[in-house]
Amino acid sequence: MYREWPTHPDPINARHRVRCERPFRYLEEDEEIVLGPFSNPMERWAVRTLSCPVCLAEEGLDLTLIESADPEVMARCPDRHEWSEPRLDRQHFIGYSRFRYLADPDTEWAWLTEAGYGEEPAPPVDYWAEGREATVYLTKYFAKRAKRKIKAQTTGRLKKAVRTGRKRAGQAVSDRAAALRARIVGEDDVLEDEPLGEDLPEADDGQEHVDVPPYAAYRDALDIPAPKRGPRCLVCEDSGRITAPGVDIPCTECTTTRPKKTRTRPNGAPADAARRR
Repeated sequence: MYREWPTHPDPINARHRVRCERPFRYLEEDEEIVLGPFSNPMERWAVRTLSCPVCLAEEGLDLTLIESADPEVMARCPDRHEWSEPRLDRQHFIGYSRFRYLADPDTEWAWLTEAGYGEEPAPPVDYWAEGREATVYLTKYFAKRAKRKIKAQTTGRLKKAVRTGRKRAGQAVSDRAAALRARIVGEDDVLEDEPLGEDLPEADDGQEHVDVPPYAAYRDALDIPAPKRGPRCLVCEDSGRITAPGVDIPCTECTTTRPKKTRTRPNGAPADAARRR
């Protein structure tokens, strides 16, 4: 069935649409009831529940009515079954739509809702059940939060201990490498008795560890001469001046490390003091 389906309710322009989450109830007149002079007029209306004629679905119905095009109320269920519903009175549905969506509805149609016409009201709020659910949720939340805090503290201490151990191990390796380089260039006699960093406890891996003698012990045992130290300044070879054919200038690389010589006069006074006078 193809027809124009209103996108939203617009009772002012005669386009009505009611989307129900709960079952929709309508009024059906009971002809067997005879009202007396003092009877309530509402007693002649029986409340019925609307359902899909195909799948018998009662919840999630979509009811529409375009006054200029539809002679009866059109209905659609969640399974996309569409049908024309003759059980819904046209004027009742129009009055209910206006009373529900208009800001200033006609109060003459208020008796419909009082009689039970329209979508079933929501069940009362069970505050006891909601309080119990909130208590369970808060308990789980704070328990997980406490676990996260404990885990963060434990993990932080463990990471700090690992960083400290790695730093000490790296420092020990750096000290041993520096000592080995010093021995190779001939400074093993100076650094032989110096401590090689902090004494770290060695890991007990179940294997026998052998102390390797230093390079100086092998050199003494094999009568290998110690390497001679080279000059401190490789430019002038500790002479203080750079000489070449036609060149005789002071060395600029080692002047910063050499003490400056002060010139003195014949009487023994410094030249700078005489100049200041």
